[in-house]
Amino acid sequence: MLGALACSGGDKATTPDPPPPTIQSVVVTPSTATLTAVGETTTLAAQVRLSNGAVGTQSVTWSSANTAVATVSAGTVTAVSSGQTTITASADGVTGQAAITVAIPTVQTVSVSPSTATLESLGATTVLTAEVRMSNGALGTQTPTWSSSNPAIATVNGGTVTAIANGTATITAAVGAVSGTATITVSQVVASVRLLPTDTLIRGAAQLRGAALDARGNVVTNAALQWTAVTPNITAVNSSGALTPASTGVARVRVSAGNFSATSIVRTIWNVTQLTDLVPLFEYSAAAGQRRAFSDVSQSHADARASVMQPVWSYLTTILPSGGSPVTEMYFTTWTEIWLEASRFCGGVLIPNSDIYQACTTPNWTHWLVPGTSPNDFVLITRFLSRQFLLNSMTTVSAFPWFLAGYSQWLSGGTLQGSNIVGAPSRTAIVDFRNGDSLSVLAPLDTLVNMPNARFFVGIELRTPVAVRQAQAVMFVEYLNHQYPAILPAILARIRATPGTAFTNAMLLQEITTRTGLTIAQLDALYLAYARTLRP
Repeated sequence: MLGALACSGGDKATTPDPPPPTIQSVVVTPSTATLTAVGETTTLAAQVRLSNGAVGTQSVTWSSANTAVATVSAGTVTAVSSGQTTITASADGVTGQAAITVAIPTVQTVSVSPSTATLESLGATTVLTAEVRMSNGALGTQTPTWSSSNPAIATVNGGTVTAIANGTATITAAVGAVSGTATITVSQVVASVRLLPTDTLIRGAAQLRGAALDARGNVVTNAALQWTAVTPNITAVNSSGALTPASTGVARVRVSAGNFSATSIVRTIWNVTQLTDLVPLFEYSAAAGQRRAFSDVSQSHADARASVMQPVWSYLTTILPSGGSPVTEMYFTTWTEIWLEASRFCGGVLIPNSDIYQACTTPNWTHWLVPGTSPNDFVLITRFLSRQFLLNSMTTVSAFPWFLAGYSQWLSGGTLQGSNIVGAPSRTAIVDFRNGDSLSVLAPLDTLVNMPNARFFVGIELRTPVAVRQAQAVMFVEYLNHQYPAILPAILARIRATPGTAFTNAMLLQEITTRTGLTIAQLDALYLAYARTLRP
């Protein structure tokens, strides 16, 4: 029986292990996706499902059927270009898929605004804007490329259009093959008129230059100019701005373009034979007693100088005879050309580097041509008026010009204090004296005080030596006034008491040597020593 049991135990059957589950499917989610921009991404997930219904842990391999449309890496899909592709996830030969659509909107239109614009000045600018509209209706962010059909008319940079020349140009804004345009018209408009020179002096035919200008000062070449002679009896003008003088005086010529005009002052010298022929050039006059100031600048210019003439003249009447001409006319001019014109008949010479003159002597030493550029004409007015008084008082004064030059310059170098003029050597006189001293060209005093007019003023156009001789005379007068203050009043008193033709240089020198008790030779060393102490 035991044996039977043993045999039956050996006959029991065993159950085999079930087979491992296999991959039943790969499910990709989402199964579809749409991308709308290059570089846009979306993430797909892949779930592995096994044959026993469980979710597998196997890794999957991702791939794109069209990498030109979209690429995939570890489930992340990146859009490349518009189109469709299938993204596949594979695990042991089992695959799952998702359909990917890349729908990138394209540029539909480019609109430029404003669509037309007109620029009225060369160099003027206007700003255009471009609106990019996409195929999906949205506004694009693309930056357009700007160009001009005619850069010689108008250029464009980043939408800013600049006018170059009159004409029309098409401005284009392009994004790829899509573009929009605007029409730009450059048409200059006259905004002003220029006339050159604005103030000129002519002796014969001359030319004015007129031009119409736009708002930025560019010449409007096609603008018609109309020329008008406001005073044709003085100067005529033709249709191209050519001038023809007719008489001496101040003319005005106008050029117009549309509603704009400009006027030029034309000072005409024509057939001048004497100083008084120049009177028409001086439009402005002012009277100070019996003294008159004429100006070619303005009324205020004449008034200011007449106001200086009056107190100077009043002072001179207290120290010198007033039996000469009761009239003085001073012509203040800023024009060198008038000096040159005057020099032919009245000795008017403008000395280089100097604010001084040469006096016009006709008629009767009462007309004086004066540089009108000095802000303070006290020096020139005092000098000329004192010369007039001296010349009227001593008709023989040309025999001893040192006193005429020295006293008048010394007086004009001073200041008006109350009703008196306190004389002094001017800075110019001190500088000229020091220059002459350093160059060893000083004349001995005995020679200087006995030098006739013709030699004293020889070389008037040169700063030396004539300027040095005049400076020496000023320094000698200053020395006499400083060291012997009674001498100058005594000399002036003797001039008043002596008829003009009877007063001589010998009488003048006798007054000096008697009152100083010194000879001219002795005074020479003393005045030089004093003059060398003065500084400009």
